[in-house]
Amino acid sequence: MPRRMPWYGFVAVVAIGVLGTYFVYRISAGPTVASGVAPVPGASVPQKRTLAPIAKAVARLVGQPPVPPAPFAQVLAVRQAIRDGDFHKGDRVLRTVLHQSRVGPCAFAPFTRFLSAVTRPAGARFARGRNAWVQADQKSAMAHLVRASYYLHLGWWIRGREIPLLSPTR
Repeated sequence: MPRRMPWYGFVAVVAIGVLGTYFVYRISAGPTVASGVAPVPGASVPQKRTLAPIAKAVARLVGQPPVPPAPFAQVLAVRQAIRDGDFHKGDRVLRTVLHQSRVGPCAFAPFTRFLSAVTRPAGARFARGRNAWVQADQKSAMAHLVRASYYLHLGWWIRGREIPLLSPTR
């Protein structure tokens, strides 16, 4: 039968873990002036006034970096594309967001939230466009996913968030 660890052994293990984590964090953060560690003699810290001309010269040579559209603007663009029947554009934006997503602890981020925002129940024109997309491209997984997500949101909107006993029976 295994023996139990005494309380002071447990406290020692926890203290060593906390101190070890602290020291690993301090070493990985590197020396900083705020921590009281003096900078290396002879080394200069780049100033904003030194970096600004370099950034301007690089921008002149390379050009300004592209600014990605805001997620809300992309959601509106997808909804408008589905309403207008431009299924290729809606599919392209959804696939772009899907390829930029990663598996998180509870969801596929940011695709899950993006799809949820796209498929919120709103308007008969969006519903007609969504159904037309499924009819136009029967093999499109994205079209079926958008329709399924829409019906999921619609069902929860009708049912409500209450427990079953308090939900309406309609």
